Amino acid sequence: MRNELLLGPNATLAFQREGYRYRNVNLRELLPTLMHPGVQKAMAQHLVTGVKEMFRDFFVGANLRRLQRYVPSLSHDHIDGWKSGVRAIAVNQNGILDEFVIEEGVKGMVMNVRNAPSPACTASLRLAQEIVDYAENYGIFRE
Repeated sequence: MRNELLLGPNATLAFQREGYRYRNVNLRELLPTLMHPGVQKAMAQHLVTGVKEMFRDFFVGANLRRLQRYVPSLSHDHIDGWKSGVRAIAVNQNGILDEFVIEEGVKGMVMNVRNAPSPACTASLRLAQEIVDYAENYGIFRE
């Protein structure tokens, strides 16, 4: 234990695959993403929240004020930079998929579990049961 408290990171659009900083931009990867109808719907639906999150990423003081709602004694002295991460979010033509997508890959041999949005969800016993049920129903991994 290092006696640290980690607050964040935010979940905003990355401008390239595995782009961990806003300065990481790859237009060949970004433009098809921005042109996808589901991404456009998600951005329109969450525009205000997304702009606020990005603003707080650029301005430490704005982020600090928000974090002080949870830890009032937090000050600039406590902040030693921050990290960002990449979390994939699945979209279809209608926007963000809120549910897991479980589907058969190679018939009888491979099952794909997509859109596991958080580590807590991937550790869920309910999700594990759904995966086992799917595998049993479709004969996946039978000897």
